[in-house]
Amino acid sequence: MSAPEAGRFLALSVALTGFGAAELRETGLVEAHRALTARRADPARYGRLAEAADPYGLIERDEGVRELARSICRLWYTGVWPGPSPSPDAAAPAEGLVWRSFGGEPPGTGRPGPGSWARPPADPAPGGRS
Repeated sequence: MSAPEAGRFLALSVALTGFGAAELRETGLVEAHRALTARRADPARYGRLAEAADPYGLIERDEGVRELARSICRLWYTGVWPGPSPSPDAAAPAEGLVWRSFGGEPPGTGRPGPGSWARPPADPAPGGRS
């Protein structure tokens, strides 16, 4: 992957997810998500979205770009690209931003201990969406 392409995908992901670049890098999935997006997305649509000075304005005007933005967000938050053939990366769902957004942990990835279900989740990670 070229550095400009990685930076372009990361910048787009920051704009779409509301998480900072460091937090997205911390998942270890930037390259995997970039590669999956490159395989699944229409190149022209992705290029327009990634190069847009105002991605939100473009998303509002272009239904195809809007669907692509939703797909990228779904990939980051759930670890799965929408459609009949989910992404094969098993680590992606466990690293999905959905868990970070409310300070939770994916089932089966941590050791919560006896009675942990009775405690409220920890505060979300700094910089995450509230």
